Amino acid sequence: MAGTLSSLAISSKTLNNCDGVANLLALVGIECKILNTKCIVRDKRSGQHYIEPGCDILICDNNITKTTVKNIWDPLRKNFGITCGYLNITGAEGYCGCIWDYLRKSNCPRA
Repeated sequence: MAGTLSSLAISSKTLNNCDGVANLLALVGIECKILNTKCIVRDKRSGQHYIEPGCDILICDNNITKTTVKNIWDPLRKNFGITCGYLNITGAEGYCGCIWDYLRKSNCPRA
């Protein structure tokens, strides 16, 4: 995994750890490195902050495309109920922000 990697950061109350994410991405053939994380998130209703488990997915594809991102995002969204992710694409295409805005402009549910 030499060079600079693109990444997708996700978190959800439904994630206990990243083992399920790793198994799913292996099943669909995505080469990546996955790190367990903890995110501090503010509840929209109560305004209180809580800890939410998450995963940083470092993508081992130097030529990442929208198809690659969809091949990662769609199974994660469907299997883990994840509603948003933070995408950082390095290289010529370059992008940093909400995955929904990358896949379809202005579709971020937090906007």
